[in-house]
Amino acid sequence: METSSNIIAVRWFDNKSVNLASSFAGINPVHTVSRYDRSLKKQVQVQQPNIVHVYNQYMGGDDKLDMMSA
Repeated sequence: METSSNIIAVRWFDNKSVNLASSFAGINPVHTVSRYDRSLKKQVQVQQPNIVHVYNQYMGGDDKLDMMSA
């Protein structure tokens, strides 16, 4: 985390890696989410940073904007 400009960058590994940067959302509060583990063949609980949670919560609007623009 780069502290002088208050920007955070996070790499999150889900199905593939995703890089996120924000001056709004940070790591805390950490959320617990359910993900499927192929090796265990069952759902497991994992910790998810707040920046990923906020992105997932509002990404539908970005997708709709991209669709309407195309």
